[in-house]
Amino acid sequence: MVYKWTQLGIREITNLYLYGQPSTPADMADASRIRAPGPGNGAAVDVNMPSFMSTGPGRFALGALSRLVQTFFRADADRDWMETNRAYSMAEIKNELSNRRELLEPDKSEDFVIQQYTLADTTDDYRVRCYVWGTGGFGLSPEATFTKDANGNLRIDNYQIRAFHDNFDFDGKGDIAAKGNAILQPRIDPSKIGRTVSLIFNPNGLPTSTYTYSNYLRDQLLHAEHVTLGHLKAVAALFGGIDSITDEFWNSGVTRTVHDGKPVFYGTVGNDVLAQSKIYALKPDVPLRTYAATVNGVVLVAGASHDVLIGG
Repeated sequence: MVYKWTQLGIREITNLYLYGQPSTPADMADASRIRAPGPGNGAAVDVNMPSFMSTGPGRFALGALSRLVQTFFRADADRDWMETNRAYSMAEIKNELSNRRELLEPDKSEDFVIQQYTLADTTDDYRVRCYVWGTGGFGLSPEATFTKDANGNLRIDNYQIRAFHDNFDFDGKGDIAAKGNAILQPRIDPSKIGRTVSLIFNPNGLPTSTYTYSNYLRDQLLHAEHVTLGHLKAVAALFGGIDSITDEFWNSGVTRTVHDGKPVFYGTVGNDVLAQSKIYALKPDVPLRTYAATVNGVVLVAGASHDVLIGG
């Protein structure tokens, strides 16, 4: 199945992270919740790139953010060396600009990274963009060509910005994301059963276009607007939303690891010593610990190794 980005909300992605499926499982005492750590042991999801780039988080990935595009359209640059109406490949234009000392470090100069929490517009999807998509990489398609017409106007044909494959976990980049993740991770996954979700983008149907200097100037202004609105939302929305996200996950059952009225704590695939005290050692703001204080007993779920379970 290829998901549209709108089908991967904060509940769905968290279920995939914790349980390897988009819906919350019914049996929280199932030992299959315990998976080995490391690459390849988490869920992998195919994501429709066209919808992601047009109406989703990818709409903030503007060509003007690419160093290669910035250098090509630089207002004071001499482009007399370009042959009129010749379509220069990406490799050719990077080589030419590098030889003229305009483009330093040309390798991957077509690529760029954006952090969703720094950007916003009038669409009400800030929370899901920050939580699910966080920091992502993008790049100008390698099939893009660079041309100067007879009037000296520059353009990029076969223009297409693509999203790079991504993942979801709580190893976010950036100061604000890292601080937010440090609070959320123990609340959402106190037993540390979560595994990285691979987000694989499918580019089928992603359109191409011609990108001109006017488009470049428009994107510069649009990005400045995105940054301004992002600053207004960033800290207040992210940290103000942590408690609401925590409550939503618990109340909807996503993180409510309870079996027969008792809180569930999971072991690992290794040899563990599991005891009721594990839950009471959690931070006070972890919902599972708060719940445990209201009931008698816990459910300890061990992996397939040699474990020791200690009752209360």
